[in-house]
Amino acid sequence: MKNNKILVLAVDIDDDVGKAGVKTPVIGKENVLSVAQKFALRKPTDPDLNVMFTAVKIADELRKEGKDAEVALVSGHPDAGVKAGLRLREQINDVARSLGAAGAVVVADSSEDEKVLPIVESILPVLAVERVIVEQMRSVEETYVLLGRYLRKILEERRFSRIFLGLPGAIILTYVLLSVTPYGNYAWPAATTVLGLYLVLKGFGFIDEISKWWRASPITRFALVLSMVSSIITAFMTYVTLTTYNYSLDAASIATYLRTLMPYVIITISPMIAARFSIRLLKRSPRVWRDIISFASLFVLYYFLDKIAALMLETQNLRQVIEVLNRSGLLNVFALYIGSLMVVAVALYALEKYV
Repeated sequence: MKNNKILVLAVDIDDDVGKAGVKTPVIGKENVLSVAQKFALRKPTDPDLNVMFTAVKIADELRKEGKDAEVALVSGHPDAGVKAGLRLREQINDVARSLGAAGAVVVADSSEDEKVLPIVESILPVLAVERVIVEQMRSVEETYVLLGRYLRKILEERRFSRIFLGLPGAIILTYVLLSVTPYGNYAWPAATTVLGLYLVLKGFGFIDEISKWWRASPITRFALVLSMVSSIITAFMTYVTLTTYNYSLDAASIATYLRTLMPYVIITISPMIAARFSIRLLKRSPRVWRDIISFASLFVLYYFLDKIAALMLETQNLRQVIEVLNRSGLLNVFALYIGSLMVVAVALYALEKYV
């Protein structure tokens, strides 16, 4: 007989219930209600309390409709990051296996908790998602109370404090430090640059990738520090070089920019590639060829740009540079190098798939 049991999952991704001494997973209506009562005495205003009661209510409603349903509480980790995801996957897998569930209804109180959906979907079909929103009275007193709770959450929980305290703190510190120096005129542009840089890095997911690199191993951590220091030096040298030549865009100035800054860019990128190469080499991974190709591409590009810079310094005329490039066949050589690297990469990728 086919199993049609529905698992109603109450999700607490940042493990607030764990802070109250509750060990998860918790399975069954009576057990979840017991945990909810215990949690209510510790944190009666926490939204996770509503999630637990809502999950129990949904399971009861499904049973009244004649469906086989069971409720369970799972939790992640206070960091709400990779550790939370791994712990949630383990707990959901254990609960699904022990109950023999055929599908799941996910009950969550925030977009953070809804990040668990891909994890659940990799184990069970997700039949529905219930988002719990706590109703609040629209009085001034209630608004102040609500703001106080959110402020406490910002102060106590690291995933919120990094954004709401760390970023403004960095902006204020940048502004103040520059204001007391002879470069006070640059205080506001520098502070807004910090904000803009954070938004770009966060928006395109670079901060998450940097966090993964930082946690991966001591090798990647050391490489990341080197690259970050080098990137700061590169930015400073870029500013100094541009201002030295008064932001000129003639052929000789562009050639000087290239020759001055290219070594710094190479030094910024190389530690990351070298770290990944070292890890794959230590693991005897067949993918080590990818980093070799990356190094080769980087140095071919450096060689080509250095040759162009030399021609620009010699002729000091962009049109003549293009004519010399066409006559010398340098562009053809560059295309041949890149084409050869691509052919080798495709061949090694195909070999990797079949080995």
